[in-house]
Amino acid sequence: MKSAAFVTACLQILLVRSTHPGIPPAAILSLDPQHHVYIKGEKVILTCLAPDSLKVAGYTFFKEQQDQTFKELPNSGMGPYEMFRVNEDTVGNYSCVYWIMPSGQEIWSPQSNLVSVAMADPPPFPVLKVDPPSGVVNEGSSLRLTCLANGTMTEKRFHFFKDGAEMDTSHEGSREPANTSPNASVSILQAKVNHSGEFACSYEEAIGGRWVMSPWSKTGKVVVNVPGQGPHSSAPPSPTPNPSLSLGYLRLAPTLLILMVPLAFC
Repeated sequence: MKSAAFVTACLQILLVRSTHPGIPPAAILSLDPQHHVYIKGEKVILTCLAPDSLKVAGYTFFKEQQDQTFKELPNSGMGPYEMFRVNEDTVGNYSCVYWIMPSGQEIWSPQSNLVSVAMADPPPFPVLKVDPPSGVVNEGSSLRLTCLANGTMTEKRFHFFKDGAEMDTSHEGSREPANTSPNASVSILQAKVNHSGEFACSYEEAIGGRWVMSPWSKTGKVVVNVPGQGPHSSAPPSPTPNPSLSLGYLRLAPTLLILMVPLAFC
């Protein structure tokens, strides 16, 4: 389903006509996805939109230089799309033109509107702290997980994970909200055996009017001990000796001794 902005752009193309006969109207250039700020490494697609009624022979995309001149992008002319990943070299303003050949002669459109690509670095890795630092607790004791974000003091939303799946922290003992705080904590007031596992965290940060997810932290291991049973482990129990086999060995013992007596005198 086409967006309202796309429909509006099409209407503008149909309404905006050149006053000079034979010169096509300017194209409308758009970005997909549309963001105020892009994260380094994100993929961006430029679309140069010309009127559907025209048979377009080719397209050319331009990037504004530091001296405010425009330089043609390599590989232009193949179609109405130009794709790249955002980095230091692709930040800047872009425009496009197209041309038609109604009688075998190139007729170029005016320059399109400008679109801007701004870049921000992705949120840095958070650090997960486990309290107690050893990660070993007794069943029934308290356990605290803290996610430390090294980013700016912007609004954040924190996520905690256990064994690769996101935790529903609303069901745990308590959680300290973060908002603009650089960290958030989850406190498990009474640890249970099923709290043993590998924990990690991440956070979302408000960048350019949208939420951007950070990478996951390194994992921290938690082991919950059951009093009297030692550390909880998922290893299978040792096999129980078979009483009937033990009794059989005892019955065979006299026979073996009798057979071994002649050997002692050889």
